[in-house]
Amino acid sequence: MNLKLLVLTGIVGELVLNGFVSVSYAQVNPEVRFGSGIIWYQGDLSEKMDKIFSKTSLKKPFVTVGIAQALFSRSKLSLNYIYGNLEADDARATELDNRLRNQNFKTVLHEFSARIEFFALNLHKRPFLNPFIYAGAGIFKFNPKGSLNGVWYELQPLGTEGQNITEVTAKAPYKLTRYSFPFGIGIAFNLDPHWQLRVDYAHHFTNTDYLDDVSTVYPDSALLASAPYGQLTVALSNKRLEDSYPEAGRSRGNSKMNDSYSHIGVTLVYNLSSGGKRNSARGGFFGLLRRKHMLNVSCPGF
Repeated sequence: MNLKLLVLTGIVGELVLNGFVSVSYAQVNPEVRFGSGIIWYQGDLSEKMDKIFSKTSLKKPFVTVGIAQALFSRSKLSLNYIYGNLEADDARATELDNRLRNQNFKTVLHEFSARIEFFALNLHKRPFLNPFIYAGAGIFKFNPKGSLNGVWYELQPLGTEGQNITEVTAKAPYKLTRYSFPFGIGIAFNLDPHWQLRVDYAHHFTNTDYLDDVSTVYPDSALLASAPYGQLTVALSNKRLEDSYPEAGRSRGNSKMNDSYSHIGVTLVYNLSSGGKRNSARGGFFGLLRRKHMLNVSCPGF
């Protein structure tokens, strides 16, 4: 509900400030985007004091492609795809109980999203520097794996928190396709009428607490051993650096907060519009250089 309200408020504000989209805006051609950066996880394997960056999370590279279309003078609609990897390890923790828990995971991430972007300055004047914010919604696919004796296993089929003990828990296995809600901020640098460079940071909220396969409590070890995959499930459910299996019901994660991920990216944007002669000498960094050069040209003497 808050996301819908934010997007609706932004669109209404744009209409009030600038009026309905004009014919010239509607005829603006789309732009294509190619980018990369770093992406990292935040969730049950993070530490209590972690805010933006997580000590236990590895910063991994990602790539992104997308297209966008101007809606109004200060807003765009974009469609985006992100491919990356998320990974975290309790061995990197500073909190003792997290280190003793000794869980780790990694997953490939595929995210498709639609975003509404709001810019501080008029897009069609193409200022060299234009701050922006955005909000959106998407769908992403993941598949967490955990390591045991140097071998990585897919965790969701095992039911490490008792999902396969259905006669006791009535808890279905978690889904590997979920929803994401990216909120971001950035700066766009217009280099010339066609090319733009963007730098942005975004936090992607999700509706799952199982990016890392850790959410609730340790199940009963005997019941877990009797479920499919038996002893392998028990071994991956409890990797604590202690001699005995923890008592059933002991906290394994924090189910009150869903997992999430963040990224910092640099994106190169190409505007497919022809620009025309009128626009070729205006707008952007190179437009500034051209105008400065024209002002410095002196008239010949007679």
